[in-house]
Amino acid sequence: MPEAKAFDPASLEHGIEFPLAGGSMDPWLKRGARLLVDVSRTDPAPGEVVCLRKPDHWLIHRVLLRCPRREETLYVQRGETNFRPMWFTRCEVFGVVVAFRFPDRDEVPFCPVPTRAIALWERLAARAYLMAFLAKKSLMGKGKG
Repeated sequence: MPEAKAFDPASLEHGIEFPLAGGSMDPWLKRGARLLVDVSRTDPAPGEVVCLRKPDHWLIHRVLLRCPRREETLYVQRGETNFRPMWFTRCEVFGVVVAFRFPDRDEVPFCPVPTRAIALWERLAARAYLMAFLAKKSLMGKGKG
C-alpha cells in the first residue's frame, strides 16, 4: 500500500486550523483531530468535507449533493455516521476541510482529507430529501398569500 502524502499547511494561503469536536465523521475523521479549513473555498463539491457556520456551533459534514437554483445554490450534507441528511446554503459555508492531523499526534504531518465518491443510494436519498423540502417550502409559501 502506498504511503499517504503529507499536506503542507504552508501551501494554504487562506486556512484556519481547529479541533473536531464531534464524532459524526467517524471513521474518516476522529473526534479531536486537528482540521485545516480552506476558507477561500465556499462552493464545495459532492464528496468534499465542508465546515458550516451555524448560529451556536460549527458543523463538519460531507457534501452529498449540489443543486444550483435561480435564487441560490442548495446543498445536501450529512455526517458519515448520520443517516438523516440536512440541507444548507452557500452563505453557511465557512470553508472546505482540506487536511487533518490525528488527535494527540502533533509530530505527525497533516494528511489530505479523503474526498470520496457519493454512492448512488446516497445521491438518490439526498435528491428525494431536497425535493420533499422544496415541495414543503413551496406549499408553505402559497398559503401565506
